[in-house]
Amino acid sequence: MSSLNQILALVQELQLELELYKYHQTDEIIPSSNIRHHVLHPAQKPMELYQHILQQRHTKTIQTTFPESFIIYQPREYLGGDFLWAVRQSKKVMIVTGDCIGHGILGATGQFFMLTMLNELVMENPAINADELVMKIDEIVQEHNKGEDTVNMRVEMMACFIEPEKRHMCLAGLYQEALLFRNGEITRFQGRAGKLKPAEIPVHLQAHCMKYHPGDRLYFFTDGYYDQFGGEKGLKFLRRRFFEKLSSIQPLSMGTQKEDLEHTMQQWMHQYEEQQQTDDMLIIGLEL
Repeated sequence: MSSLNQILALVQELQLELELYKYHQTDEIIPSSNIRHHVLHPAQKPMELYQHILQQRHTKTIQTTFPESFIIYQPREYLGGDFLWAVRQSKKVMIVTGDCIGHGILGATGQFFMLTMLNELVMENPAINADELVMKIDEIVQEHNKGEDTVNMRVEMMACFIEPEKRHMCLAGLYQEALLFRNGEITRFQGRAGKLKPAEIPVHLQAHCMKYHPGDRLYFFTDGYYDQFGGEKGLKFLRRRFFEKLSSIQPLSMGTQKEDLEHTMQQWMHQYEEQQQTDDMLIIGLEL
């Protein structure tokens, strides 16, 4: 498998391009052929390059499978640690959202590592389950962090495997959660906290599997939105307020929900001394 240090070498090359853009404010950059071959599209600004990776490789899977859906992705800097991975395999759609420690280049390094590992794990074992995938990623991260002279990693993630023809789904997570709205009721899927498999106490991660109904709405998110400072007193938006907001916009279409969430956060940040964004933000909403 690819190592995090190999991916770091690629991201460091990208960092040079970003610095040139940032300090010289050029209109366009031409990434090195090495990076272009791996992850980038040539002759676009850094933000557009990154969005290209996210939207073209994984957003398309979401949008074609779930036409009524939205994705809010807003990194704090040009690059970030929040990520979306979505792959359709036979009759199953595999979706993983995550948050790697750090922002900018540090976060992007972790993100590229996660995307690479997810691709490789599914290629090696196409029949892998959601809980097995999360446990394997956790195992890889723990093993990596034991090495010397390595970039330390921490990842929060939620995996959801959906079978549209059977209207069945399984979710498994680590430090992250998901929400399901059905007829005014909310089901909260909480990911496990802490290491999944300490060496001295092997622990199995239990997936949440269930049938879903047409019209159910499922949401994945990282903590960036509700941890953002703002409002009249410069406080965090908070998880409770975020959940209330999702509840209040259920009568709206998914596209209108996205606009409402974006507008709400803009107002929140501007209420108190024009607060700057403090973390990457990722919210995904699906109508099943």
